Amino acid sequence: MGSSIRANGLAVLLGDGSSVTPTCFVDPLPGSLSVDAAYAYEQREGYAAAKGMQTHPRDLLTATFAVPFQSYVYYDGLGILFKSALGDVATTGPSGSDYTHTYSKLNDPAATTVEVVYSDDLANSRTMTGARCASWTIECPLNERVRMSLSYLGLNLAAETTHTALSDRTDRVIVHTNECTVLTLNAVDLLATGTVRGLTITGENALEARYGFGSAKPNAIYGTSNGTITATLTVHVDSDTYNDYRTLHEAGTEVTLVATFTAASGETMTITLRGAIVGEPAEPIGADRGAIELSINLKCRQTASADAITVVVVNEVSSAVAN
Repeated sequence: MGSSIRANGLAVLLGDGSSVTPTCFVDPLPGSLSVDAAYAYEQREGYAAAKGMQTHPRDLLTATFAVPFQSYVYYDGLGILFKSALGDVATTGPSGSDYTHTYSKLNDPAATTVEVVYSDDLANSRTMTGARCASWTIECPLNERVRMSLSYLGLNLAAETTHTALSDRTDRVIVHTNECTVLTLNAVDLLATGTVRGLTITGENALEARYGFGSAKPNAIYGTSNGTITATLTVHVDSDTYNDYRTLHEAGTEVTLVATFTAASGETMTITLRGAIVGEPAEPIGADRGAIELSINLKCRQTASADAITVVVVNEVSSAVAN
């Protein structure tokens, strides 16, 4: 793997499936990656042991495995992050040389194999199989690169072994908030007056680990219908617009948010949030000369005709989960 791991000494290799050979290389942001293996032991109770209970053996009750990390978002090559976070994808095309990948929300997210590489030593990786994405966040800060944080829960954490032979791509293009070409809320253009200061979207997949006789490890991890999609849009507005958002909340009006990013090379990424209620407004305010910073909290839901969230990526890669 050589210099592909760069100076961080860590990499994540992902495979689309429960127990497969990883096919996608992810270069996580420094300090964001960890392998969290938790083993719950309980000391046996009783009085027969010499010198009291403290000499009794401890039994393993449960074991859980998690891998959280953060990565930049790219227009091409890391679609597996969206597939594992949301659960489903459909690809159409090509149209010319472009393919359209539409990632949408399922209650039960897609199974993923997560391999964590520690270094280029001979034995340097551990693989978590049967993993599912428990939670994810897309952060779009002002004048910054777009980042995505994910946390996976897995059924099994294999012993350390030789890593899968994968290297990072050199032709990926990072999504930048300065490349946002469309941003609308309730069909109102928010880009025209430069009001948007930040956007954060969070998904909780409400996973449940199923345990049973025969093993301290979970037998299955599955999603439920209790997952949530929320977003926070930070804007600078005048008092009239501020009060308009308060009115939307009080009326229970469902709004749609659309954000499109377009690279200089032509690739696009469009995030659409639907069925969103404007939440947690403040009290009405009087006229104010300066800009008012407002955090618009959106609580999204699936509608009768569309998912709570879709992410549409247009690029020249035929596979929605390819490296």
